Amino acid sequence: MNPIAPSHGNHLMIRDELLQCNAATDFDHRWLAEYDFALLDPLRFEVEEYRDFPVTAIVPEPLSNQAKYMPVLMRLRELTDEARGRLLKSIDDRLASGDATLSGLLRCGTGAGQLLSHLRKLLIVRHLRSGQDYLLRYFDPRVMRHLQWILGAEQRGALLGPAHAWAWPCAQGWRVLQRQEADSLSYQLRLEDAQWDSLQRLPLVNAALVELEMVAPGLLRDEGLPRTLDEQLVYASQAMGLREEADWVFCSVQAARFHPEIHEHPRLQKLVLRARAEGTGYADACSELTEGDWLSMAEAMIRRKFIGGDET
Repeated sequence: MNPIAPSHGNHLMIRDELLQCNAATDFDHRWLAEYDFALLDPLRFEVEEYRDFPVTAIVPEPLSNQAKYMPVLMRLRELTDEARGRLLKSIDDRLASGDATLSGLLRCGTGAGQLLSHLRKLLIVRHLRSGQDYLLRYFDPRVMRHLQWILGAEQRGALLGPAHAWAWPCAQGWRVLQRQEADSLSYQLRLEDAQWDSLQRLPLVNAALVELEMVAPGLLRDEGLPRTLDEQLVYASQAMGLREEADWVFCSVQAARFHPEIHEHPRLQKLVLRARAEGTGYADACSELTEGDWLSMAEAMIRRKFIGGDET
């Protein structure tokens, strides 16, 4: 089950060049003057670090008893020169130690009131079929990265709400979702069933990304990688009939490293059957394979020249 494909409306665009940096930790001091608001994740900052800054906690009424876990909106236009200096020093100190910095930057000409109202509502997304409410952690840059491929253009407009631009850090630098022209879009974010499924698989996608960062970091430069991993997770669970989530992640990682259809190779198909018969994990069944074996099978899949349909 794949997430719906984004439409190609002209009212939104992703501009990599606007805030492009050499690494996710790069931060240009000028951005505090170019943007109106900053998002903070309270789990990454101590309250004392921003207590005396112009901030407001973004807390929906149903989550009022969990306020300390909710994101914080900082009004950058209200910073004094002294406060701006302290904030920049805090950001630089964190970056120097490899720690997280701001979760996002927003440009919005309507003022804090309308934006706060939108961001509060955006935190809670209702699953229309079940009626269950879920917390949308848009203040986590990792979630924002995935929302760009899960959501369609109209939905990304609903994500922006009254904001003209929303920037967040990622592995390649800072990216920005920007409204190209004024448009009367609904600010209500609604998700299709397939998109809910993708959101629920995000922990597994992230697990695969972490593993790939260790064994094949060059692959992470591909912006389409998360969607590909998600599709491989579905393939492993449905087409291959694997039951363990660890096996799904293993399949997605190997498909990304070697060949998107690597698990259709006859040798691996035999290992799938063996794992089922013995009641073991597929990843365990593949532990006997060497790097050379995987490369050989990948080459065979490219050539599609199986001897008698059973190349070993």
